[in-house]
Amino acid sequence: MTRRLKAIFIKGLAALLPTALTIYIIVFLFGFVKNNISKPINTFIGYNLARWSEDVRNYMVRHYKVDETVFAVDESGNFADPEAVKEELAAKLPWWPAFVLVVFVIFVVGALLASFMGRRIWRAGEKILFRTPVINLIYPHVKQVTSFLFGEDKPQRRYSRVVAVQFPFPGSWSVGFVTGEGLRPVKVKEQSRLVTVFVPCSPAPMSGFTVIVREDETIPLNMSVDEAMRFIISCGVITPDALLTDEGRASMNAQHKRALEGGGDGLSSE
Repeated sequence: MTRRLKAIFIKGLAALLPTALTIYIIVFLFGFVKNNISKPINTFIGYNLARWSEDVRNYMVRHYKVDETVFAVDESGNFADPEAVKEELAAKLPWWPAFVLVVFVIFVVGALLASFMGRRIWRAGEKILFRTPVINLIYPHVKQVTSFLFGEDKPQRRYSRVVAVQFPFPGSWSVGFVTGEGLRPVKVKEQSRLVTVFVPCSPAPMSGFTVIVREDETIPLNMSVDEAMRFIISCGVITPDALLTDEGRASMNAQHKRALEGGGDGLSSE
């Protein structure tokens, strides 16, 4: 009886947990965008509009119930307590206008880059960034990563190749993604074709290790990037059927058989 109830509970947990985690992630991302993008932009715009227009201040007091006392000004005409104004606006102004504005700007930039003149203007702006001190130490590397992840040259990337590589020590195999062709000094030393492989960590593939290995020491895996990510995130529990070993297939069949035997109607006592 106890084992039966435990099995039913675990089945219910396994069914609901993915949905619960999905909802949690969506709520987390929503809160992140709301608190770290929308509210700061709203506060910045609202603060500067209220700073220069009394009509805007009166509108905020009437429609958003902003405390009018925070709009007190000093002798020079500036807000007496700017931080209090920002805190009040962050608390009272709606968050969604900035979100809509950001989405609109993204679409406008995308439409601009879809045109020939737009791309030329954008490249001209990037050249300025590349030559600007401090910014030129950060922007090129960030652009390289974003271009790799979101660029239009996906067919030319090697990231779609999934391989098994001996890592972290010989005889221990890890699943990784080919990201490059290695480094010239290493290739000269090894006198062999090399590949750069990113080996994600389980169960959080956002971090991992980058290793350079001989290409003939890797094993190509007939699996997509999505299948490889599921394999890594599940710590090897979710394996594509085509790559299952005989022992793995026998174990999976045995698990299915036990699940079917325990899934009958009614509760049996021990």
